Amino acid sequence: MKFLLVFLMTVLTFNCAIGQEKTKQELFESFTISIIKPDTAKIADSLKVYADILEKRHRDRYFSLLKNWEGNFKKMKKHGTKEMKRYGALQIQQMKSRKKEIYKFKYYHTVAEKTLFELGQLFNSNYWESNYTSRDQILEGRLIDPEDLVNSNFVIMRNQFKDDYLVTFEDIHTDSRNGILILKYVVTLFSKRENGFILKKEIEGNAAVYDFKPLRKIFPPGNQHEYSVDCENYLECVMLSAIRFSTEELFKAISERQKK
Repeated sequence: MKFLLVFLMTVLTFNCAIGQEKTKQELFESFTISIIKPDTAKIADSLKVYADILEKRHRDRYFSLLKNWEGNFKKMKKHGTKEMKRYGALQIQQMKSRKKEIYKFKYYHTVAEKTLFELGQLFNSNYWESNYTSRDQILEGRLIDPEDLVNSNFVIMRNQFKDDYLVTFEDIHTDSRNGILILKYVVTLFSKRENGFILKKEIEGNAAVYDFKPLRKIFPPGNQHEYSVDCENYLECVMLSAIRFSTEELFKAISERQKK
């Protein structure tokens, strides 16, 4: 009986805590961000085989997903509603329009893509939600291909964008410390409101994925949907490590300015 009472009190306390916890939507003003994909990287020769693997995996995932959509669409045409058919056709059309982009993907583009994903997790999701995609989005972001920029000069380039923040990654390269390969790059964050850089920092990533800082620890109670770090080779591990460190720096700088 005593155990039951303690258990019930614990559950009640936990539920009350959740009820009192403010949502990200209550904490932050909404904002937009552009992240420019890096256009080059220099890595050790021993890691280049992993770069090829990452790029091939990216293409394979795309074609596998496209094949699944096309298979499902065949079923929709037989049994689906008019709205389902329209939606399926639109999804396939949008996916096929990305084919050129998929073939242009380079392993170092992972830095930009994963950063946008992680910032979305930190700003848009609440830890008790199993599906947070239906909530109002705090962060609206997009990835920019460097070759789509009118001018590479940052002072001129930033005027192309109407977004609140602009992120770049510079000088991505591997280095060695005590005989162990690490990944370095400089992350920069430009604020349109302040008309200047609010972050410029060199980041280092290592392959010791077991001591990654979970997203939920960057901003408690944070995001609970991340259960483990998933990397399949040394290059991917050092990139994910560096991305996590730079994501934390970006989140700190932006969250301070977007507080309500």
